[in-house]
Amino acid sequence: MKQLCLLIFFLFCRICDAQNLVPNWNFEAYDTCPNSLNLLSNAIPWFPANSGTTDYFNSCFDSINGLPWSPSVDVPVNGLGVQNAKSGNGYAGLLTYEYNPNTREYLEVKLDSVLVQGLTYYVTFFISRSDSCIWAVDNLSAYFSVDSALGVGWSPLPFTPQVSNNAGNFLTDRINWTRIEGSFVAQGGERFITIGNFNDDANTDTLSVPGGNPTPQGFRHSYYYVDDVCVSSDSLTCYSTVGINDLENKDDLILFPNPFTDRINITVKRNEIVEVSLYDVTSRGIFNQSFTNSTSINTEQLAKGIYLYEVRNKSGVISKGKVVKD
Repeated sequence: MKQLCLLIFFLFCRICDAQNLVPNWNFEAYDTCPNSLNLLSNAIPWFPANSGTTDYFNSCFDSINGLPWSPSVDVPVNGLGVQNAKSGNGYAGLLTYEYNPNTREYLEVKLDSVLVQGLTYYVTFFISRSDSCIWAVDNLSAYFSVDSALGVGWSPLPFTPQVSNNAGNFLTDRINWTRIEGSFVAQGGERFITIGNFNDDANTDTLSVPGGNPTPQGFRHSYYYVDDVCVSSDSLTCYSTVGINDLENKDDLILFPNPFTDRINITVKRNEIVEVSLYDVTSRGIFNQSFTNSTSINTEQLAKGIYLYEVRNKSGVISKGKVVKD
């Protein structure tokens, strides 16, 4: 009887672990809508892992109530750039490199359950380079620990992460969300996940990218948005479910090229009438057209910059995102 109970308990634990162990994994929940930078802790129960001013962005932001000295933390248009949430209405943001030596920001959260020794855990999270960057990096990682990794100051945390982006794979995409993924075998007892760049400046490779404001008062940094964080003992939970909620990831919609110059081509693999709308970063509508299956939009008259698009059918929005004219 005792052995049967232990077997049932073990199987039950495996089922429990076969879910996303990250609370508020897509940064939708908050105790107070953010009205300035440095408010990651509003996205309960996330918190900064050092003295850095890790940020929280959400479409609930109201410019009337925003603090006058702080840039907007709205979604999709904010003080660091333009980006829709990977899912829902919110995401986090952090510095991974800056002109001030060895300046880092991190985000950390306590998992819903302790990791089991010997079990393989699968990890995914999505990042997007902000438009304000003048550098891209290849160092973005997830570190798992028994106790909080909380550090003092802005320095890189002195830990070796279990899951990292591949070295040399610079995270340059500022249009789409890039998935960072990996797996590891738990030592047992890990309860916290911390995300950021754990390398110091000497071991951080950077790549110059367009954007930002390279002045002492401007954005001389590498900054990324973070969304849809997943940790599970079931690979399908993280690789096939979390964050995969838009048509582009299901190959139902093809939009190219992006960045574009004189034309945007859109194909929807549905035999129905859909409508595409294009907006500038102030949400002012600049183009609207209905079509079936595919269309090609002449964009010669558009100025260089960032635009938002939505594709709708009779049931509502089926895809939305950001496009850039170079």
